[in-house]
Amino acid sequence: MDREGPGTSGTFDAPASPNHEQAFPTTASERLQLALDAGAIIGTWVWDIPENRVTAGERFSRSFGLPADRCMVGIPIEEAFSSIHPDDRDLVSADIQEAMNRGGAYRCEYRVRQKDGSYRWIEANGRAELNSEGQAVRFPGILMDIESRRSAEAERDRMSALLRTFTAAVPGVVYAKDLEGRLLVANHGATQLIGNALLRDC
Repeated sequence: MDREGPGTSGTFDAPASPNHEQAFPTTASERLQLALDAGAIIGTWVWDIPENRVTAGERFSRSFGLPADRCMVGIPIEEAFSSIHPDDRDLVSADIQEAMNRGGAYRCEYRVRQKDGSYRWIEANGRAELNSEGQAVRFPGILMDIESRRSAEAERDRMSALLRTFTAAVPGVVYAKDLEGRLLVANHGATQLIGNALLRDC
């Protein structure tokens, strides 16, 4: 649940032009709509905390695999939580509670269940708004699809693990460095050689 909720981002000042007065989006709602149309944002929500009512649009409902008509009139946050992966719920709950305690920005990455039963990674960004007594009363936010990034990270980690396994199994001296000369991976023979070289330099 970007750290700013809908309608809370700063003003974009476009250069004045007599012939292109409407060339740039001038309000937060226009910028938000552009982001929605581009697919960068896959849902928005507003949580009325005292009433425990999460109101959201059709994109949010699709992302969470929930009925659109219910999301539009408002659902308890517990119903939204039912779509979050069981392994991620404690993290999401703790991050939301932290934001409510201090007020301000909220950001969390977690998996949500789709209508076909699969799970997809999203990034939720929002803002807990406090009343004059310091109690959280309103929590607007947006959802962003990060499935591609998470998949790429998982593949990178898998390949790194395979490389380490292969390197460890090869006899002799095997190591790899990046373009700046930093050691990325080394087998036992390489670490012994490097260690002996360091000892000789001392």
